[in-house]
Order: sequence, then structure tokens, then C-alpha cells
Amino acid sequence: MSADLKCATKSCRIETELRENIDTGIWRIGEKLPSEAELMQHFNVSRSLVRSVLARLNQDGLIKSVQGKGSFVMNPKIHVRPPHHQTIREQLELRGYSEKAELIDFYETCVTTKVAKFLSIQQDPQVFVLRQRRYVQGHPFCILELYLPRSLYPQMAGLQLGDSALNSFIETESSIQGESSREFLEMLFASPEVSALREVNPGYPLLRLEQVNYDSRDIPQSFVQILFRGDRTRLHFDYNRPESRPDVQIFQ
Repeated sequence: MSADLKCATKSCRIETELRENIDTGIWRIGEKLPSEAELMQHFNVSRSLVRSVLARLNQDGLIKSVQGKGSFVMNPKIHVRPPHHQTIREQLELRGYSEKAELIDFYETCVTTKVAKFLSIQQDPQVFVLRQRRYVQGHPFCILELYLPRSLYPQMAGLQLGDSALNSFIETESSIQGESSREFLEMLFASPEVSALREVNPGYPLLRLEQVNYDSRDIPQSFVQILFRGDRTRLHFDYNRPESRPDVQIFQ
């Protein structure tokens, strides 16, 4: 179906054409779009209509408008789903991205009150924490922290960074995804520590996805926290899991 048949308004037709120019590579990443005056003349429309279309493209992360300089094509956002049915690595590979994971840290520690409530830990407060930084196309994409109760993963005791057993465990991370999960999403701003890991400035907007994975008996088996760049990521959610579990009260 043509764009003319799908779009009944001038605004829709203009937006469709601009999106197609970006999607097909007519306007490449970093390239400057025609000025507002040029777009007004090309489409024979008002400045306010052109600005409303550009605002929507800005909102979707396709372009970035800089006052006094114009609008520029941005890197497309990376679309991923929470890693319940498929790991982040598998999703990126299927989409043809060049992906690499770097293991930053691995240690055993006493669980915080927040994580203890997520994992329903009462008797054994010890957890293993595994932290990874993932790169896409050579650029930092996300920071992943995985929390595993010691009582469920005793085989990880004594492992250290660089151990082949730890590397093997990471390669088979899909084995701990569980039968079901709950997700929590919020926006926050990068702390000095996180900004260094993500290679962004302090205060940079991030998306934090928190996920609790459950086994077939509905017992929590892992907690995952992932920090994404807010301007580079679009998360997809599928709401097909029965809401039979009561809400968990989390205290910061």
C-alpha cells in the first residue's frame, strides 16, 4: 500500500517520506537534513507543520535538532526485549549486530535488603554478583549485573575472574533464565561510577531494567539489573504472563 493511501494528512505524508529517507539511507547517519525553510518549500506547508513532524522524529530518536545548526540523522535505536525468553546476546546476534561482552567483576557478598526481597532470601543472605559490560558495533551498549543466591549456585564458590568454569557459566547464561519472570523499568541518571563504565557523562539518562526469574515452582532463582543508554535503546514487552503473584514491596 502506498504512503498516499495510508496517510490522509499532509503531516503524515511528510513524516512518512522523511522516515523513508532515513530508513533507506538517502540521508545517512550524521547527515544534516534540509532546513525548515527548504522543507516548507518542498512540501508547500507551514513552518509549524514542519516543526511538528521534526519534533516527532526527534522524540523517536531518528534525528537530533540543534538550535542554530539544524537537524541531523542519529544512529538508530537498538530494539531489544527483556532477556527472559532470549538473552541480550542472542537478540543482538539475530539482528546482525557485532556484539562483545566484557566481564568486569565477579564476587560474593551479603545481599542488600532490596535484592533479598526480590529473591525472597531469608536464611542465606549471601549472593554471587556477576557484572558485565556489553558492546554493540564497538560501543558500550549496556551494563548487566546478575545476582545469584549462594544456596542455589554453590558450584560458583571460589571462582575468580579468568577461571574457565566461570567463563563456561557465562556462555550458558540462558540456562538460568527461568520459567517466568517479572520486570521493573525506570529511568535514572548516571552516577559517576556508572558513567565511567558506560562511557557517558555523569547525569546522562539511562534506562534500568530489573528482572526477577522464577523456576517452575515459582521460586526466585536470579535477579538481573541492566542499565541501557536511554537514547540508544527501545525495549519491547510482551504481556502474556498470568498475574498470579502478589506485588513485591521493594525498599530503596
